[in-house]
Amino acid sequence: MTVFILTIGINLARGWRDLECGCFGVKLKEHIGWKLVLRDLFLLLLSLQLAIWGGGALALDNSPRVIQRFVFEKILSGAFLPAGLSAAGLFLIYRLWRTLVQLVRTLPTEHVR
Repeated sequence: MTVFILTIGINLARGWRDLECGCFGVKLKEHIGWKLVLRDLFLLLLSLQLAIWGGGALALDNSPRVIQRFVFEKILSGAFLPAGLSAAGLFLIYRLWRTLVQLVRTLPTEHVR
C-alpha cells in the first residue's frame, strides 16, 4: 500500500494526471489524483489496527504494560475508537454506494430478448 501511494504521489508530482490507477478494473476507470492518495492513506491508517491488535512483534500486547494502559485507557477507550470506526464505516458505505451507482450507470439500458 505504501509503495502504491508513493508511486501515485511521484506521478502526480511529475504532472502525469491522466493515468488510470486500475483500482476497480476496467469497468470503473479512475484517474490518479490527490483524492486517491488521501483515500489510500486513510485505508493505510485503518490497516494499522492490525499492527496494534494483531499478533507479531509490532502488536500492542507485546509492548510494556505502561504503554498498553496509556493507549487503551487514555486514547482508545474514550471517544476515539468509536468515533473513528463510525466515521470509517460511514465513509466506506458512501464509497460503496457511489461505486454501485457508477456500475448501474454502465449497464446496458436496452433489454435483450
